[in-house]
Amino acid sequence: MGLRRASLTLVTEEINLLCSVGRIEEARESARCARLHIWPDAADIFTLQGDKAARVCTRLYMSEDPETVIARCQELQSHCVERGMHHRQVEWLLLEAQAKQSKGDSAGAADCVGRALVIGADEGYLRVFRDHCEILKPVMSQVQFDQDHIAAAHLLERLLKKSQKTEAPHKVHSKTEMVEELSLIHISEPTRPLYI
Repeated sequence: MGLRRASLTLVTEEINLLCSVGRIEEARESARCARLHIWPDAADIFTLQGDKAARVCTRLYMSEDPETVIARCQELQSHCVERGMHHRQVEWLLLEAQAKQSKGDSAGAADCVGRALVIGADEGYLRVFRDHCEILKPVMSQVQFDQDHIAAAHLLERLLKKSQKTEAPHKVHSKTEMVEELSLIHISEPTRPLYI
């Protein structure tokens, strides 16, 4: 089971990455090969195969059928609420926000992000938001909180600041500069041959 879980997780991540860079046809082919291209039945949602298929289908069909993706995300959120799976609920809220954003419903997307931030702030989640931050940044700036949700407002502020830092241009070094930097490295041990 461990090897199957690891390989299915790697395939799922590869497909999600392909979707994120717009290589949908390659993602579809990989999903077909791994049997992750069909929405799982409600009974299979929390099996390994069903969970991965739901994550893949959400990304595969987000641009061509956002209404179905939204409905599926809402269904999955309900199941997560019933089982007390707050982290997964936040993930599905953020994916619903992406689907709403893709169909031009920025107010609906901002509402999903706001609800996710309230849960995430209460539970101490950060990474799940960073994974979606770049895509949802346009709607994140529309989210506003009242005095009852100060922790969520702080989390939002932290995420927006972090995304601004990643936008800062990195200095591109010339080959000469990189060689000079490398020549300054002091080797403290004699080099030994590597055996592979």
